[in-house]
Amino acid sequence: MPIASAALLVMVMAIWGFNFTVIKLGLEDFPPLLLATGRFLFAAFPAIFFLPRPACAWKWIVLFGLFSGVGQFGFLFFGINAGMSAGLASVILQSQVFFTLILSVLLFGERIEAHSKIGLLLAVVGVGIIGSIQDTHTNPLAITLVLLGALCWGIANTITKQAGQVNMLSFIVWSSLVPIVPLFAASVLIDGGDVVWGAMTGISPVGFGSIMYLAYLTTVVGYGIFSNMIRRHSLANVAPFTLVVPIFGILGSYLVFGDQFDALKIVAICLVMAGLAVIVLYPRLRVQRMPRGAG
Repeated sequence: MPIASAALLVMVMAIWGFNFTVIKLGLEDFPPLLLATGRFLFAAFPAIFFLPRPACAWKWIVLFGLFSGVGQFGFLFFGINAGMSAGLASVILQSQVFFTLILSVLLFGERIEAHSKIGLLLAVVGVGIIGSIQDTHTNPLAITLVLLGALCWGIANTITKQAGQVNMLSFIVWSSLVPIVPLFAASVLIDGGDVVWGAMTGISPVGFGSIMYLAYLTTVVGYGIFSNMIRRHSLANVAPFTLVVPIFGILGSYLVFGDQFDALKIVAICLVMAGLAVIVLYPRLRVQRMPRGAG
């Protein structure tokens, strides 16, 4: 892969990693579901007028929008709002890889290979350690909510697989239409009309900037570049870069909020990341080591 392409991918991972810090900043101005509403509203408009509808059935667009938009981001925003630090949220949300793996077995009959079982075990131990800790960085409720978000992301991944070969940027933008009304209605119901109206009319520059970052940088720019890189270099070459996202997530949490982790939490984070690395990188390394003409 050319250095320029690798640099672009690292930039996207930085955007996605700092995204968690931006969410936490945005939650200082907005209740969780209203912030999510703004994210999807601006992710859909005006981009939807310039991108064709993805070439798949409407049911996949709607289902993806519900599980990714309402489920994944709804639970994630609630989890961060409930007390999880941005850095830890960026790590725990990567559990979507493990949920996707398990769902692939249950729904499509795929087999979990030995290296994936090792990766799952490492991650479960790491998440278990984090879940047992209750401090200013996390608590059992927050970790449960973020794990539910990761589960919804895993379900959304299986829906993407069912949708087939589609333009992912178009798919993301069009599916962003789906969660807008449910998220807004739920916010009014849960938070109350006065709170929602007050947040919308009293928005600060930081709050507005958070929504713009989440909608345009994270979604349109991030997925646009990422989808283009997959078309140019294949998913096998591009996917490992996503392991960098939690690194930027932790860095952003440290730089903006001064979050620091004790030794036990650092070990737990390393276990989760090691589990991810085993699942994502091992198959690629095995192919590279295979003798020419083998198989």
